[in-house]
Amino acid sequence: VEPRGNKNTAPQSLTAFPLIHLNRINKLEQLLSGPLRPESVRQVISLSSDAVHRCRSILYDVEEREQKVSAIWTMDCNYIVGHLLLPSLKATTNLLPDSNYSASNALKDILGDAPPVLPPRQIHEVIASCMDATRQLHQHHKDVIYVGMDSLPTLKTITLETRRSHVKQVEEVVGSVLRKTMDFFTAGCEKIIFNKKAKDDYFVREDSPLAMEASKMVKTLCAFIKEEHDVVVSCLPNMDMSVLWKAVGLTTLMLFNDHLKRTKITVTGAFVLANDVNMLTRTLGAFNSSPVDLALEDLREVCNLFIVPPSNLSSLMETGRMVNMARSDLREFVCQRADFSQGSVKATWVKDLFGVDEPITSHEKELKLGRYKDCFDSELRKYGTTPSARGNAKYV
Repeated sequence: VEPRGNKNTAPQSLTAFPLIHLNRINKLEQLLSGPLRPESVRQVISLSSDAVHRCRSILYDVEEREQKVSAIWTMDCNYIVGHLLLPSLKATTNLLPDSNYSASNALKDILGDAPPVLPPRQIHEVIASCMDATRQLHQHHKDVIYVGMDSLPTLKTITLETRRSHVKQVEEVVGSVLRKTMDFFTAGCEKIIFNKKAKDDYFVREDSPLAMEASKMVKTLCAFIKEEHDVVVSCLPNMDMSVLWKAVGLTTLMLFNDHLKRTKITVTGAFVLANDVNMLTRTLGAFNSSPVDLALEDLREVCNLFIVPPSNLSSLMETGRMVNMARSDLREFVCQRADFSQGSVKATWVKDLFGVDEPITSHEKELKLGRYKDCFDSELRKYGTTPSARGNAKYV
């Protein structure tokens, strides 16, 4: 808007009037009840529609008129994206605890029963509000801005590219926020799995009633995962997060396999393990990820290593999905059988199974928090972000 008075005074830019001051945002509710409330974007679009209508009513030269409309559209995008959505997403990122910070407080989680906290639901609500705003921009462009530009293909292209570039900025930052949120969530899964009290979950006596149900650790883990998955699906029903859920699922199963390699497992304990695998299958199956489903099938077959008698181990490892598993991994699992050794003395069947040239020493691993990150990041590096014209992106 040109200022009144001195003609040499430069016009004021919207950048002089920031809508969101990051240093004043200390709660996500401030964003949801303030700049991201539904009427905020609607009011901007309503003012834009009114301005476009006035332009097209007053100006008769088509090219001059549509250039003004294009300028209004650019201002709309700059304001909504640059001064509303991106600052809101940046503030959201700042309010999410870093996973490394969370891990530094892990001692009380490992030694106690309290599970780690889930990412705040409001994070997903902020993302939903931002994506809804981009959809409103898209619809405004289609219903109002595009109309009247049929004879000016260059201007149509300019307004289209303006929309695409601004929406892409939002989608990229949304992807970054989601990645950090799921990183924080996966760190919570790790803390549950590495709880020291879970170390004896599968060292169960034959007459124990515990064999009829899943372990406490897996019950806690599955409840934790289900709650977060339900929140995400509820807040972001149209968003394709398959890549992120796949990374979470595979990382969780990698951590669970590490857990198995540090605990002794009796035959009765193997039935507890089978119940755990069934519960994990029901929970992680909600991700609809084929790689996660296959990893669960591998884990289901591993259960048999702790059930069959020693004489059947060799043939078992040469059948089914175990044929494609690394022999070193199979050795580590077998070493956790309760009958593998008595004290420092290995069972007589161990040498016959592994041979004299292969290491057969069983040692307990000390699991350290933060192992999840390499696997989680590795899965995400395999994919890129694929934006959609409707704002449905495959986020990493």
